[in-house]
Amino acid sequence: KNPTLCLKRLSTLRGFEFIDPGFSPDWKLLSRLEKSVLKFKKDRFYSVKDWSGVYFLAFFAQASQQQGKYYAKEFHFTKEELFCLSGLKDLPDIIQKLHLPKLLPSEIYEILDPVDLEIIYFIRVITSVSIVTSRIDNFLKKWRNVSLQITGEDLKDLGLKPGREMGVLLHTLLLSKIDGKIQSNQDEIAL
Repeated sequence: KNPTLCLKRLSTLRGFEFIDPGFSPDWKLLSRLEKSVLKFKKDRFYSVKDWSGVYFLAFFAQASQQQGKYYAKEFHFTKEELFCLSGLKDLPDIIQKLHLPKLLPSEIYEILDPVDLEIIYFIRVITSVSIVTSRIDNFLKKWRNVSLQITGEDLKDLGLKPGREMGVLLHTLLLSKIDGKIQSNQDEIAL
């Protein structure tokens, strides 16, 4: 129920020395994460049932890339954990892009959609820049689960040939829907 408290106890018992004699997690970050998780658990849009990946990121957040490689080698992390850790290097770039003025919803979607959900939640916790947090919230609450009613089969019925162009067209339609330019199935077909 309280991972930070458990980690502090482990630190008191000098349990982190097996990781690295000089290792110490960022306690302020873990405390902020703890408070955020309690808040997010009350909001149905934060659909994470298991926050361990986000705590995992917070635990290793201040590690250098060299330390990260050492930890990965020594502790035989799973592919998922390694993927999660590798996302830490992209945080500054993602935050910088989300900080740009006048982004359309589809542009925010394009920035965040390829990013692992645990990384998105982690960014949401570590940043205090209101424009970044509101854009992440909007992505999670409004745009992440937007889908088209039209399918590739519908486009084939309209005479389009399957292939890359069809995929690009469907993606363009999705982005238009996210931007509010499409409201119905008829709008999708018309566009």
